[in-house]
Formats: sequence, structure tokens, C-alpha cells
Amino acid sequence: MDTARFMTLNLAGFARKLFLNPPLSGRQALAMRQGLHLSWRFYREGEVWIGIPPLGVLPLSGPAGRAKLQYSLLTLAFPLKRLLGPQWRKQTLFYIPSGALLLGAELVRRLKPSYFILDVLDDNLNFPRVKEKHRLKETFIYLVGRATLVTAVSEPLVEHLRVEFGIKAHYLPNGVEVERFAPCPAYEEPWPELASLERPILGFVGTLTDWIDYRLLLDLANSLSHGQVLLAGPVVEDTVPADLWEALKRHPRVVFLGPQPYEKVPHLLHQLDLLLLPRNYLPHSLACDPLKLYEYLATGKPVVATDLPAVRRFAGLVYVARGREEFIKLVDKALREWTPEKADRARRAAESFSWRRRADRMINLLKEVAPGVHPA
Repeated sequence: MDTARFMTLNLAGFARKLFLNPPLSGRQALAMRQGLHLSWRFYREGEVWIGIPPLGVLPLSGPAGRAKLQYSLLTLAFPLKRLLGPQWRKQTLFYIPSGALLLGAELVRRLKPSYFILDVLDDNLNFPRVKEKHRLKETFIYLVGRATLVTAVSEPLVEHLRVEFGIKAHYLPNGVEVERFAPCPAYEEPWPELASLERPILGFVGTLTDWIDYRLLLDLANSLSHGQVLLAGPVVEDTVPADLWEALKRHPRVVFLGPQPYEKVPHLLHQLDLLLLPRNYLPHSLACDPLKLYEYLATGKPVVATDLPAVRRFAGLVYVARGREEFIKLVDKALREWTPEKADRARRAAESFSWRRRADRMINLLKEVAPGVHPA
């Protein structure tokens, strides 16, 4: 699940909540058995209505993709009116995450909602391989200039928005499904793929992309006289330095598990001896507030991380390394001195960052900046 879904699920005090699925590629739509239906379809999942856009099996790129998107937006107003009532524009709060800038801007242009929140989750404009950067920047300026409220997950992002765009963004850190990642008896069951591995197992579970320090991982593997470095998650191979990647794949103390379903990640984390957050210091990495950090804290396992601004807030709960040599030393230190008392403190810290609390903070910020706004 992603941040937009978590926020939709956890926003309280609304008579009706809708989550609009973004258009899928034709291949994704076929895999999910979506046909060529010509109108939006909505179904209820708990207290949230899920919207499936039309023309699912058409391609997402090229002229067909642009036509697919425009048709989806053009046909959306009618079902919104039916589901939310004739005054839906004045009674509805739209939530737009920064990962959906282009789609969010088209939605605002077409539907003209009275209120919307732009939630800046990453430094999207500074991703190294971002396409159409000029267009994306114009889109971002369009949205921040019209948003009722702009939030950002890290203090570096708040400062960047102030300096670069003259925008007053409100600091709103990320969240976590505390209950899902907390210890439970099921997570004590052995993970079959780990049975033959030598302990301790030092693990990173997440996407392997350009904000990971692969040299650090290789240095850590080289330093081990026993134990394993385990990497589990999808690999964005064209973002990974080829020489380091090949060295890691050949290393006898490095194990790859591949992508894991989100539902199984907590179990895997609890089977590891120590959790790694080996982020590098590229601008978009420094500006982030890793969801992984909160998931790690919720497990109560020892965590060793590189020195990101977002990590420093938890310096008493996370081992924060200011260089590769210190990272390796802190791995050994964390394994030796981690205690049940420290685990309890880490879990309690994670509890204050639940998705429900984040959603409540967002609505409180909305009331502060726009006290006359009363979406239903």
C-alpha cells in the first residue's frame, strides 16, 4: 500500500471517503482483469469507496495514453456528483501526494475542487532520472500556488520549498502501520529462506535504487567474519552502479531474496538480527523521510542508519553513522548492546507516528491555515 491509501483510510470525520486509482498500463489492467469499460466503476472496501478508471486495457503512454487520461477525467465529475452530492466541489477535500503531480494537476484543472492538500513526500524534481523536469516543475508551481494546504515530510523539504518556491509548507513527518509491524507470535515462526544462513543476519528490506549506498554495503560485507548481509526488495538495475552490483551479487556474505509482498515484510524484519538503512547523501536522499525508518522502529529491532536529517531525530533509538567506517563499527556495537528496554522505547516512539495520528495532524493544520474550510 502507499501513502495516499493509508491517508484515505485514516482521515476521520468525513461522511464519505473515496480513493481514485490512477490509470494503469494496458498490461497491468489485463493482469487485474480490467476490461474496456467506458465509465468509472466504484466499489466499497470497508469505509472507503475505490474508483477504477475507464479504458483500462488501453496503453498508458503515447497518444492513446493521453486520450485515456483525458477521458478518465472528463467522465469523473458525474459519478462524483452521484456519490457525494450536487455540492461536492464545496464539500470535498482532495488529497494529492507529490508522487502524482501530473495526474493531480490535471484533476485540479478539470474538476476545479474548492479545497485540496498537496502532500510533498519526496524531492521529486531532483530525482536523478526524472523525465520532463521542466514540465514537472511547472506542474508543481501550479499546484503549490493553488493548494489550500501544502505539507512536507521533512524539514529539508520545508526549507527547500521556502527558498526555491517561496511556499509556506507545513512539516508533517511520515507514518507507519504500527500494529502490523509490532511483534506478534506469528512473526516468531522461522522464515524458511533464512534457515541455512549464518547468523547474525543484517538486513535491508526495500527498493534497491539510486539512493542506496552500495559501496557501504560492499564494505560491510567485506568486514564480516561471520554472518550475512541480506537484501530483499525490487531492484531498479539501471540506477545501480554496475561494478558494485556485480561485486555484491558475487559476494559470499551477501544474499538476495528479491521482492517481498508488503504483507510479509513485517514477518521478515522480525526474523533479522539487525536492520540496515544504508542511504547515500544525494540531494533527493537527504530530503527524504524514509517510511522504512518508521517500520524498523515499530519492530523494536536494532537499526543502523546513515546520517540523514530525518534519522537524527531518533539518535537515541537508532545508531546513526557519519561515515562508512563508523557504520561498520556501529553494526557490531548495536548487536552487542541492544536490550529489550531499548526495543520498547523504539516501539513507543513509532506509535506516535501512526497513520491515524498523521491524518489527524493534517486536518488540524488545515483548520489552522483555512479555518473557514468545512469539507464534509
